[in-house]
Amino acid sequence: MARKLVFNPFTGTLDWIEEAAGGGGGGSYNIDKFTLSGTDITNKSVTLSAAPTTASDTRLAVIEGIEQDYGVDFTVSGSTLDWNGLGLESLLVAGDKIIVVYN
Repeated sequence: MARKLVFNPFTGTLDWIEEAAGGGGGGSYNIDKFTLSGTDITNKSVTLSAAPTTASDTRLAVIEGIEQDYGVDFTVSGSTLDWNGLGLESLLVAGDKIIVVYN
């Protein structure tokens, strides 16, 4: 069985689950955690530690919040995660914590 990394937004942790055979999965994931600064809020972006292989597969959750929707709440271009003009723009403030999981 393959293991799959999933984010639990209620606890703010990442958990491994066993995935049935043939369910895909496997591989490694990058996990970046940010405590947003005033500069991050002004820039409406953060820089990931690497560029995702498939940007649209990027997962983002606000700690003590909910998972956000790629293309609606945020986007990724290269290694820049951006929420300018998107759903997170009116929600995030300095001090908020986010976790980003990507391949």
